[in-house]
Amino acid sequence: AVQVMIASVRAGRSLAQAIEDVAEKLSGPVAQEFGVISGEYRLGGASVEEALRRTRDRLNVENFTMVSSALIINCERGGEVLTMLERISASIREISRLQKKIVSEMAEVRAQQKIVLTMTPIFGTLICLADPSIPDILFHTLMGNILLVFVIGVQAIGILWIRRILKTSI
Repeated sequence: AVQVMIASVRAGRSLAQAIEDVAEKLSGPVAQEFGVISGEYRLGGASVEEALRRTRDRLNVENFTMVSSALIINCERGGEVLTMLERISASIREISRLQKKIVSEMAEVRAQQKIVLTMTPIFGTLICLADPSIPDILFHTLMGNILLVFVIGVQAIGILWIRRILKTSI
């Protein structure tokens, strides 16, 4: 939608005409919402700012909130609409890129968590297979029991720590 508005403004059209262009050139819910905005100021007597404000409050969509707020401020304070739209478009692209990166990084952390959780028991099993006296030491001596409790505790702390990191990243 922002790209259509940029093209319209570059062609010399006003903000109101750019909004109408979005309603005409796009399809789906975006076109419908911009059609509602266009209808509110063309037929309903509301200003472009008021129509944007009503739609922003009704939709509560992050990207639309950012675009509409910038357009409202631009209409009230004045300024170059084209420059503002280009900056908003670049910001939306960057936010989208960062959100995708966060999802990717979180998937990587989840995979690392699973690897760490499986490596400890596998490593312990391999050590016990390599030296048959190790299980007796681990399970039947005080130091062995302390070591097992320590390893299980570190694993539990690691799990909780990773879950907390994943929980706060969203």
